[in-house]
Amino acid sequence: MDLQEVWRIRQLHSVPRFRQVSREAMSEAVSPAEDAYASGLKIWEISMQAGGAKGMLPDAVKYLREAISLGLEPSKEVVCYLTLGLVLFDLYREQFEEISDLGLDNLAGIGEAVAMLERALRLDQEHHTSVFVDRTAQSGVLLRLSAVWFFQGAYIKNTVGPDGKLQYLQQKVELLDYLHVFPPGLCNSLAFYYRDSGNRSSTLEWLKKGAESDVYTDIDGQSSFFLIAKHSRESCQKGVAEMLNPRKGTAEPKEKSGCFIATAVYGSSLTPEVIQFRQFRDNTLLRSVPGSIFVDLYYFLSPPIATVITKLPILKLVVRRVLLEPLLRLIRNRH
Repeated sequence: MDLQEVWRIRQLHSVPRFRQVSREAMSEAVSPAEDAYASGLKIWEISMQAGGAKGMLPDAVKYLREAISLGLEPSKEVVCYLTLGLVLFDLYREQFEEISDLGLDNLAGIGEAVAMLERALRLDQEHHTSVFVDRTAQSGVLLRLSAVWFFQGAYIKNTVGPDGKLQYLQQKVELLDYLHVFPPGLCNSLAFYYRDSGNRSSTLEWLKKGAESDVYTDIDGQSSFFLIAKHSRESCQKGVAEMLNPRKGTAEPKEKSGCFIATAVYGSSLTPEVIQFRQFRDNTLLRSVPGSIFVDLYYFLSPPIATVITKLPILKLVVRRVLLEPLLRLIRNRH
């Protein structure tokens, strides 16, 4: 959909007019809170139909916040917090890539998005509304939170220490305990903590949970958050196999991607960017002789370069802006 079409939809569904139409369409009178709630949901829906037009999202945020402040019945309150979190996530999506470097406390937009989604989970548990029994609701929220928790855990480990990371992750386990659902990124992060602390039994326990976790392939299957979850689950599955069959591999799970420079720049092999580079390597480069030669040369030269990049933040930024981001644009344009 082109920009003119997005703008046409925006004009047709201008907020004041839409509030009037939505009110007239209801079969009985509604409260101001429910009116704002319906308006916020509809504006977000229109934004999605318009190809994710970000220009409409601040209106959705405004009305969803208004609905929360005026008060809703429990199930609508949960959905309102859930939707507000997803809308904020869309608004501040670019901040996601900076979590492992800056932390959520220094990223107000994505930090608020995460707080809203976690609030929705708490209210769902407190009020027994069962909103998150639905797997569609789970996929929209847990795939995002799983990725965020993994990178925030890495940030806390680097800035506070391993015990701080464990405390943070345990809070997330408690948050999800009522659902008995633990997404792969959370499991993977806990497995790495226990591996580093030498606790083999707990390492295996969380690897097994991650290996069996739901990545909602039937619901999502395409987003970057799905790719992160899928890679995390595969990492857990490999970790279980290696721990149970040490002669076939190492006795501990390893976080390896083979994309040394990209991993050094983006901070983890689980970022969407590194996953895209890996897919390009596997699906394109390794299918030709010149490409395979290039990959072999890359493996030979890149580890020491990646080590230097890791130690120099300014070099990390330069490589990201000058080399990796243009390459990613080329890869995406190919597909």
